[in-house]
Amino acid sequence: MSHFYLDIHEQRIRELAWRLTNEIAAERVPLRAEVAVTKEPVPWAERLKLKYRPIAKGERWGGAFDCGWFHVTGQVPKAWRGACVTLNLDFHGELCVFDAKGCPLVGLTNGCAFLNGYRKDHFHWLPKAKGGEKVDFWIDAGANDMFGVSRRPDPVAEGAAPEAVHGTWSAAVDQLSVCRFDYDKWQLKQDLDVVLSLVKMLPEKSSRRIQVVRATSRALDLYPSERGGARAVHEALRKGVWGVGVDPPRRASPRSATLTSTWNGSGRCARPSARSAARSRASSC
Repeated sequence: MSHFYLDIHEQRIRELAWRLTNEIAAERVPLRAEVAVTKEPVPWAERLKLKYRPIAKGERWGGAFDCGWFHVTGQVPKAWRGACVTLNLDFHGELCVFDAKGCPLVGLTNGCAFLNGYRKDHFHWLPKAKGGEKVDFWIDAGANDMFGVSRRPDPVAEGAAPEAVHGTWSAAVDQLSVCRFDYDKWQLKQDLDVVLSLVKMLPEKSSRRIQVVRATSRALDLYPSERGGARAVHEALRKGVWGVGVDPPRRASPRSATLTSTWNGSGRCARPSARSAARSRASSC
C-alpha cells in the first residue's frame, strides 16, 4: 500500500498559490497620476478646487488619516485587444474609484480581515478590451486601513512621540498600472486560497484533510498549458473538491429504533407494540 505524504502535497499547493500571485497580471503598463492631499475629506464637487501635484509609484503621499484625491490617466495598449483588463491600484489605504462623471465604481483596500496577505487592489474594468481605451478615473483615498492606523499597545509607556500617541501611518503609491489580466489564473488563486484555509482548519491527518489535499494535488497535474492550464485545474477542483459532500448524518441503530416510545393518551409513555417496533426497525435498516 503506497504512503501519501500529506506535507509534501500541501507544500505543492502553497507554492503554486504563491506563484499565481505574480502571474495573474500577465503584462503591466504604468499609469500617470496627480494627487491633492487634505486633512479632511473633500466632496466630489469640490475636488477641482484643490492643488494637485504629479506622483509616481513608490512615492509617499500621506500620514495617518490623511485624505487624498487622485486623478489617474493612461491608455490600454492596442495589442491587448480581446484581453481582460484591470487597474492595479494600491495606495496603502482605503480607496473608492469614480469614473469621470462621478459615479462610484468600486472600493479597494490593501488588506483583508479574513485572509492574511490578501489584497483587493485590482479594479476589474474591461472583460474584453477593444484596445486603445483611455484610462480616466478619480480616486478618493484615505491613509488608513479597515480598522484605523498602526498603534502601539501602550504608546505613552513606550515613549512614543506626541504625534504618534494616537497611531501612525505612512501611505505611499504601491501599485499604479493597467494590467492584461489572466482571469483563469485569478480564479484558480481564489480556489487555492480557500483550499489552504480549509486544510488549515481540518484536523491533521484526518481523512477529510487527506481527501481534500489529494484531490487538489491531482488537479494541479493539469496546470501545464499542454494539459489544459488554470481553467482545467479550476474545473477539476469544482468536481473533485467542491463537489465533495458533507459527512452523512448518523443513522439510528436498529436497537435504538426499537426503544421508540408512543404516547398512550393517559399521560404516560407506553411500551411500543411489536408492530411499531418492527416498523421502526425496518425503516432504520
